[in-house]
Amino acid sequence: MTINSAQFSTYGSREQSFAAMTKADLAYSRIRQQILTGELAPDADLDQEGLAADLGLSTTPVREALRRLESEGLVLIRAHRVATVAPLSYETMLNVYEMRLLLDPAAVSAAANRITVEESKQLRAMAADHPRSQDPIVHLNWNRHLHRAVYAACGNPILIGTLDSLWDMSDRYRMIMVKDQEASKSVRQDHFAIVSAVADKLADRAARLMYEHVAESHARLRSVFE
Repeated sequence: MTINSAQFSTYGSREQSFAAMTKADLAYSRIRQQILTGELAPDADLDQEGLAADLGLSTTPVREALRRLESEGLVLIRAHRVATVAPLSYETMLNVYEMRLLLDPAAVSAAANRITVEESKQLRAMAADHPRSQDPIVHLNWNRHLHRAVYAACGNPILIGTLDSLWDMSDRYRMIMVKDQEASKSVRQDHFAIVSAVADKLADRAARLMYEHVAESHARLRSVFE
């Protein structure tokens, strides 16, 4: 099996090129970015007509985008279609990372056991292609892109889908760390070590490194909340 990079763009796990986007995709991408960057703050009301006007769209694609963002835990939709940005929740962050501490190591262990020579080459190339941009969104998406490429080698679509959902719920929390330059440097070093272990088919080492990587992110976020 070859890692299918077509399922995500250069620095995004499930993003599409603008040419291929539907109006709902465009609304989703723009609103999601505004939430991640804090331009749309936690608990902020989301005026569908106002968002539609800002994007040059009708309210229908905006409504579809908000439902999609609701499924990712980024938006709350109450009665009468009243939508707000979901609050940052310490409990949600703990729950998400508790699951990731279980599933991320399992995914990379399986990937190391199944990976092909061609997939190993692809992963090493991805890890070396670290973005030079100072835009935190670019780094956030690149981080997810690399992780998902590693997960893809595990060959378990249910596990990959579950991790996708967890990443959807954790993107805003990870954005906090992306803005920390020292933390970003440590993350890059972790990525190289994890990819090397997976590519070299060292399953136990890959699982241990991934556990430590996720645990360190968890600890940094806990310190921010506490």
